[in-house]
Amino acid sequence: MINPALDVWVWATCGLFLVLMATRAWLVETRHARLGRTTAAVKLLAASTVLTLAGLGVLLSIQGGTLLVNSIITKTDPAAAYYANIPDNTPPVAPAPGAPAPAAPAPAAPAR
Repeated sequence: MINPALDVWVWATCGLFLVLMATRAWLVETRHARLGRTTAAVKLLAASTVLTLAGLGVLLSIQGGTLLVNSIITKTDPAAAYYANIPDNTPPVAPAPGAPAPAAPAPAAPAR
């Protein structure tokens, strides 16, 4: 089942990945004095970007992979399994016309 609490981590990791990519691109484009050589900061940002991308892949696999494996094992539709736990907003069903009305609670005794 998809865990909504992990969605926050997926989006945070995606944001971190984009920030690291932008920072690395900015460093590469603004360091014209060292053409031909890669600085240590760029190498560190490249490694961090790869690790963040791997973490994002793991988080996405956990979120979608558990639903996929569960639907394969139980032979159910993944959408039906996902939406089965979400309450719908349908109004309650009215009792049948011939059914007796539910009993009203007894009135409380007046306080003296």
